[in-house]
Amino acid sequence: MYSSRLHMPVLDRTGLKGEYYFDLKFAVIEPFSGPLASLAGATSPTIFTVLQQQLGLRLERTTAPVDAWVIDYAEKPSDN
Repeated sequence: MYSSRLHMPVLDRTGLKGEYYFDLKFAVIEPFSGPLASLAGATSPTIFTVLQQQLGLRLERTTAPVDAWVIDYAEKPSDN
């Protein structure tokens, strides 16, 4: 879930087992433009702050190997 919000892979290194459900409200980190750009996220903390303050989890930027799909070739299907 966080990978799509952060636009990068997120590795789970917590060691926690099982599934957990929680509701978090945070500012979306996106490049905004236009008249509302100065207001984006002005009243909400970022996902980094919310995870640490409410759940005691910390997101850290690091480098690690991740699985990736590479498409070498593609073509349109035939009309049959």
